[in-house]
Amino acid sequence: MDRLHFNSHSITPPRIEFRLRESRVADRLLDLAARFPSEAVAMSAARPLLLLAITPNLPRLREALDAEVRVEQEKDRIYWEPLKREMEEFRRAERALL
Repeated sequence: MDRLHFNSHSITPPRIEFRLRESRVADRLLDLAARFPSEAVAMSAARPLLLLAITPNLPRLREALDAEVRVEQEKDRIYWEPLKREMEEFRRAERALL
């Protein structure tokens, strides 16, 4: 398993929280949950898949991470779609002026 490298100055609650919240790699989450179990439990209300890292349940954790990524990609698509349309309208308007 790929162990995270924390030096003595970098093991701070905000950094642990950030890694537990943002990591998208199953092995890394397993490592984090093993090293920081109380923090993982505390954050599991906000990110339920952490419970699968605490257990540990690698196959279900991988499935949950894949689902989480798909949800984030859909949020991105929804966010960017109107902006992409607006940019396309600007390009069409610019071409019409030429």
